[in-house]
Amino acid sequence: MQNTNGLNESLQKVVEKALKVAETTGQFVIEQAPDLINQFLQWHLFRNIIGILIAISIFLMGRYLPYLWLQKEYDKYDADQRFFNRFGDDGAIIGYVLFTVMTLFSFLMLYVKIMNIIKITVAPKIFIIEYFINN
Repeated sequence: MQNTNGLNESLQKVVEKALKVAETTGQFVIEQAPDLINQFLQWHLFRNIIGILIAISIFLMGRYLPYLWLQKEYDKYDADQRFFNRFGDDGAIIGYVLFTVMTLFSFLMLYVKIMNIIKITVAPKIFIIEYFINN
């Protein structure tokens, strides 16, 4: 019986400490809520801006990377053909598809990131609600 009483007392102390910590933490969160929400929105805003920069760089790589690898021996072809013909005829098709997919992917990524930035700036409460519902 003494072990049970000692265990109950220990558990009661732990529960009391946990309740005190929860109360102070809850009070802290309530006091800091506006600042936390502001930082949350700023973080997502900058995250989307970085995503836009990545999408632009993917687009530029997909569109202009072939011109970096041109070889002067293929002067009779235009720039795209000079790059893609070094892989043979099949390489030209694969190259065109690859760079077209990169361009389309970058435009899709750009669209999503811009829409997120618009949502954050125009309707921040809706953004927060959707974020916590989806995550």
